[in-house]
Amino acid sequence: MKEKNNQKEIISPFGLIWQLALVIFIVELLIMVILWKVPTLSKCVVPLLDAAMLIVLVIPAFYYLVYRPLTQEIIERRRTEKELFNAKTKLEATFQCAGGGIRAINTDYKIIDQNKEMDALCGVKEAEAVGKKCSEIFQGPYCGTDKCTFRQILAGAKRVDAEGKRVTKGGKPYRLISSLHHLKTKKEKLLVSLRVS
Repeated sequence: MKEKNNQKEIISPFGLIWQLALVIFIVELLIMVILWKVPTLSKCVVPLLDAAMLIVLVIPAFYYLVYRPLTQEIIERRRTEKELFNAKTKLEATFQCAGGGIRAINTDYKIIDQNKEMDALCGVKEAEAVGKKCSEIFQGPYCGTDKCTFRQILAGAKRVDAEGKRVTKGGKPYRLISSLHHLKTKKEKLLVSLRVS
């Protein structure tokens, strides 16, 4: 693993094999030269001495070329996973404690997430709502028309504020003040977030 412009450059498997082969070749060549210069040894001792010297000289190369970079990569990955977990935990806590109902809807008008406050406002749990169209769960007078706030967002508006009255699944009426925003992500082409107060 090499550092290049503050980014880690990972050696390819082919590059690693090539480096190890070169190290083994040089070490074995060195051993053969040493054994050639040593006075005559018995035929049983030469292979044992050759193998022992090869192990002793190749182990440091394996350590620096394989073990050390691999452990550094594992440590870095664990650190990154921990940071991602902490960021996800903070984001989830913010999402759940935002002080209003929040629902995220994709470009197909399907619900992809909602917080507990939205569960209480609509009378529909997140598990039941996710995957359904917003009009199935949160029916309004403008659903399916050009006045639909989500259609306005999809048409290019960056923010749409709306006010109206809705009824929960249990028949309880409530006042709706919503603010819709669009968010671009890599996974979804466009994500629309709805906040209800």
